[in-house]
Amino acid sequence: MSNNLPLFSIVMPTYNQVNYLSQSIESILKQDFTEWELIVIDNHSDDGTNELLKGIVDPRIRMVKIRNEGVIAKSRNMGIRNSTAPWIAFLDSDDFWETNKLSTIANIIQKYDPGLSYHGMRYVLNDVPGKRMKTRKLKRDAFIDLLINGNTIPNSSVVVKKGILYEVGLISESSDLIGAEDFNTWLKVTKAKIRIHYCNQTLGSYRLHENSFSSIAQKVLPLHATEEFTIDLSISLKVRMNCNNSYLLGRHSMIEEDYSQAVKYLWAAISGARFSLRLKAVLFLTTIPIRFIRLRMFRSN
Repeated sequence: MSNNLPLFSIVMPTYNQVNYLSQSIESILKQDFTEWELIVIDNHSDDGTNELLKGIVDPRIRMVKIRNEGVIAKSRNMGIRNSTAPWIAFLDSDDFWETNKLSTIANIIQKYDPGLSYHGMRYVLNDVPGKRMKTRKLKRDAFIDLLINGNTIPNSSVVVKKGILYEVGLISESSDLIGAEDFNTWLKVTKAKIRIHYCNQTLGSYRLHENSFSSIAQKVLPLHATEEFTIDLSISLKVRMNCNNSYLLGRHSMIEEDYSQAVKYLWAAISGARFSLRLKAVLFLTTIPIRFIRLRMFRSN
């Protein structure tokens, strides 16, 4: 490491996720870029997390303890405050990275000098890689794009200058924002006109499991996350925002095979979305009977 300091501080909150934590940490240890430190912020897990971490002998990895009272932002902020690197990389303890994640981002930093970089992710269900997440490059006005079209920045893909996080007041620890605090942070960053870089490569995986849908629902339809930013929006833009969020939530409901919720949200999207989005919603709705029949047949066998 140059000057004995890492380039990236990886902030990883965890609570009783030992079954996934080992794979997440292993994906960091296998990185082909070595100038990093990992800070695991443990919310006093009682599932063997301590034993797992004690068994990993690497001076770049350290653990701090917290009682975050269910507010994960407190854990992330503690990790940021305990970091030594100029760049913060977020990785949830049930997600994991490809081996070239950090080297790719290091090259992007050198070439483009962004304030925040993010990349493509894929879903993983029952340890089986699935579809690529719906990420995309933000439009020129990144703030309005995020606000109207919804969150397209997966938390475990983000690398951001630490100084920028301090400029925007770190991550909000409001209990109203639980599950959507990351989206609220990206809105604050883009509103400050920070340069954003999108890497189209799939450099990480987002794990779907029993706790993931509630988190997805809060992130896709984050009323409190956007509330402070929508005061000056026109009525037409607010309608578009709500319809776009409903469409995204409908898609996620289909991934989770919750077809009753999918119908609810996709119909809501049709009510006021642009023609192209209405068409997509209708097409998804037409596939639900077939998907539902296949699911019933699979479960009956």
